[in-house]
Amino acid sequence: MKNYKYLLQGLDCANCAKKIEDKIASTEGYQEVSVNFSTLKLSFKTEKENPKKEITNIVKALEPDIEVVETQAAKKEEARKKSS
Repeated sequence: MKNYKYLLQGLDCANCAKKIEDKIASTEGYQEVSVNFSTLKLSFKTEKENPKKEITNIVKALEPDIEVVETQAAKKEEARKKSS
């Protein structure tokens, strides 16, 4: 199982954060889903490859104004793996 972390830019409501967290947590294949409203960070574990598109679709369906952005740490990890 791989860890993923994204920023939810434009998230301005704790209720919206909870709604997004609950929807992703109830989607098959996602575990340990957490949305931290104060840091705007979404984290979860999954065995799915490249879940960003599915996550973005879920978030956009609930809150169209929120952008799902990869964190710098996630980008660095992907670059490290590709260079190995």
